[in-house]
Amino acid sequence: MFVNFAFVLAGIVMMLALGGCASSGVCKPKPVALLNTAFPNSPMPIVRARMNGLPVDIMIDTGGAFSSVTPSVATALNLPVEASKSLLVAGAGGSTFTSVATVRDFQLGAARGSKILLPVLALSDHKLPDGRHLGGLIGNDILRYYDIDIDLPAQQVFLVDTFDCGTIVPWSGALHPVDFGKAGNGAPKFPVTLDGHRLTAILDTGAASSFLSEYLFHASGLAAEHPQIVGERKYSGVGNQIFIAKLYRFKTLIFGGLVWHHPIIAVGGHLAQIDNRLVIGDNLTARHEIYISNTTDQLFAR
Repeated sequence: MFVNFAFVLAGIVMMLALGGCASSGVCKPKPVALLNTAFPNSPMPIVRARMNGLPVDIMIDTGGAFSSVTPSVATALNLPVEASKSLLVAGAGGSTFTSVATVRDFQLGAARGSKILLPVLALSDHKLPDGRHLGGLIGNDILRYYDIDIDLPAQQVFLVDTFDCGTIVPWSGALHPVDFGKAGNGAPKFPVTLDGHRLTAILDTGAASSFLSEYLFHASGLAAEHPQIVGERKYSGVGNQIFIAKLYRFKTLIFGGLVWHHPIIAVGGHLAQIDNRLVIGDNLTARHEIYISNTTDQLFAR
């Protein structure tokens, strides 16, 4: 879920007190925290955290600047909410102000933190397979301290400590690393080719669909090639604001060693931060293992 916050929260970051690689040479990462996905066969990386000792289903969100909790979870757990620490949140579809809740004890696998400040953000567009709504997000305020291995085909997510590693080798066999930079929200941004057009993309595991803004669709020249419209979808953006996007079938999307044939990408909405980027969401990545190295700023996919 592409979300930017106008102000930075002074929260306590969770870190694992476990060793990584001992030298700056070639490292094959060893996971230090294993998170099984909460729902088998779900296209989204949903894992189970514990807030104040109670289980909460949350999503690993590489497109979110900060972690968050939903209003329903904040109410159910009776979390202290401070309206005076209101934040302006901008996302697909618009922007809204949100308050901040304090979680006394937060556990994510073996990682544990106390007095964690989390924005209270409605996620009505993210329903769990059992019909309930998602309880929150884990964003780049936490993820940036680890390498992340998201393996949805195996229904697992790993947090990896690679401190002092110089070269990352996440798995044996052919490697097609893609160097990435960081978008303003901390999401990996990298080059891709869509129907022969060179674009910059971000990887957003919090987005169920991949999408382009109307601006980029036309500015890139893709609109002039008249890709096939296969439908439309209603999205609930930040602050429950509704917008309609058309679904287009393109020819090919190339990223690293992966080639997607006939990818379906939504076009619509407006957000200044993504007007020049393609957002790659779970509809394209769910069948692949994605390794994000925040140590070397490289992406691996297979």
